[in-house]
Amino acid sequence: MAPQIAKRGHELYEGRGRAVQDWGETEREIRKYEPHKETGANNAVGVPERMSMEINSKDFRVRPGDLSMFKKERERAGAMYLRPVRRFTGDCDTFLEQLRRALYAAKIIAYAQGLVLLLVASAKYEYPLDLEAVARIRRGGRIIRAALLEDIGAAFRSRRDLPNLLHNPNISSKVLEYQEYLRQVVCQPAESGVPPPGLMVSLGYLDAYRGTWLPANLVQAQRDYFGAHTYERIDAKGTFHTEWEEK
Repeated sequence: MAPQIAKRGHELYEGRGRAVQDWGETEREIRKYEPHKETGANNAVGVPERMSMEINSKDFRVRPGDLSMFKKERERAGAMYLRPVRRFTGDCDTFLEQLRRALYAAKIIAYAQGLVLLLVASAKYEYPLDLEAVARIRRGGRIIRAALLEDIGAAFRSRRDLPNLLHNPNISSKVLEYQEYLRQVVCQPAESGVPPPGLMVSLGYLDAYRGTWLPANLVQAQRDYFGAHTYERIDAKGTFHTEWEEK
């Protein structure tokens, strides 16, 4: 898919009157190493830990850069875990449109996670953050100026105590419309052996967030089994421990 996407990128840039060399050749020549930039690293490393929460989409923006530093290790692993290459056989234009819609859904979910982090920080450190104003400021910023911020600002303007962007009717309708494209697009690179971590974790966050029953109870049971860490019950108050039978 890379050459087709590169070709489309070439067409888009030429449409803006910019002279661009062959994108497929350029992509192959770029060194596969991504040093941490302050923008991503500062947000993904340290801050979520201080908030006692995870921001999966932002974290995986940084983690592939970590792996890119271990080229020799990855080459050895590539030789160990060989598998047949499954080439893309579908229609490129159709897939690119699916990818566009999937990326839009993933962006919304990523924004939702980041804004929750701001809400938690605002409560913990007593910052009177106005997220509608935050979206408006970002809209006029240097890096993040997405038109989506207009909808985000409107969401928090219509409901100041919005607990998560995904609860806004306008935003949720877009996620509902595009989530199946996100699922389809995640499957294609997974089958081809290409890692799309940002898309994968965005989908994972959505499915976890919409889940009325999550498997954390199994984790608590396992912790009690191997370390007697105890657990709580939904039908009684207090902490409990089970003498698990060895089998």
